[in-house]
Amino acid sequence: MENVEAGLVNFKVLAKETRKKMQAAARRPKRPPRNVGASRKGGARNQAGPQQTGAGVKREQRAIPLPRFARMLPGMMVPDPTPSAAPPARTAPGEAPPHRGLLIVMTGASGVGKGTLRERWLAGQDVFYSTSWTTREARPSEQDGVDYVFVTPEVFQEKVWENGFLEHAQFVGNHYGTPREPIEAALARGQDVVLEIEVEGAMQVKGRVGEDAVLIFIMPPSLTELRRRLTGRATETPERIEKRLTRARDEIMHAHAFRYVVVNDDLERAVNELRAVQRAEHARLRPASEWTEEDREALRLAETVRSTALTREDLLRVVEG
Repeated sequence: MENVEAGLVNFKVLAKETRKKMQAAARRPKRPPRNVGASRKGGARNQAGPQQTGAGVKREQRAIPLPRFARMLPGMMVPDPTPSAAPPARTAPGEAPPHRGLLIVMTGASGVGKGTLRERWLAGQDVFYSTSWTTREARPSEQDGVDYVFVTPEVFQEKVWENGFLEHAQFVGNHYGTPREPIEAALARGQDVVLEIEVEGAMQVKGRVGEDAVLIFIMPPSLTELRRRLTGRATETPERIEKRLTRARDEIMHAHAFRYVVVNDDLERAVNELRAVQRAEHARLRPASEWTEEDREALRLAETVRSTALTREDLLRVVEG
């Protein structure tokens, strides 16, 4: 009997101590979950990169293959579920906040003359020209950080994992992407932003921001002329040139996916049409009562290069010429 009573006493003591420990544990603040996968740049840890699991075994995330351009057109791209928001631009007391800038996307086949047009069109303008990232080798005349930011495939993929691109695409074996943070900041402070990107990337931008993006397709006068320009550059193998021409034929036949189409057969005329498009898009953001005569002239010229002004027969003449 004494043993039973002693056991009961010990049990009550043990139960009392256990309750105290459980109550103390409940009051103790919980530790936050630990993130894994450190950024290669040494900043905040990033869950989107390679993760450490088990006994030091790494689990790599594979890049999802990008769809072909022709398959993207019917549905475009799904909107980005986690868009990064830039902080609003600061204004002095009593000042109106700046109007948001235009997001202008210029694209077209390689060799169509986008770079020359851009330089003439934007000369003297206070616009933000976004420098794309690419994994391809720099050409002899190109400067890193000016024409492109040239990176390794590993660095590019890390940026993809961080959701750091507004758009990115693969083209003839190389990756191209547009970093999103500087674009959002420039638009918020009222600057126009010009992207010179591949067609597939332009479709991604349209899928994400819709009609807020002004898409301009630069078209050659004919595929024969485009072949001559590509061959004259002497930077591509014959096989690579054929791939570019095949891609260009497909893109030209889908030119109606863009708001404007500018044919680059006369440099001065094409530059004037680009300036008219930019001015017309700004005018449309204001009441018609505020339009100047220059605005109205720009609106008239811009209407002549609307993609809706082109027929299928017009496009066939370009790809068969």
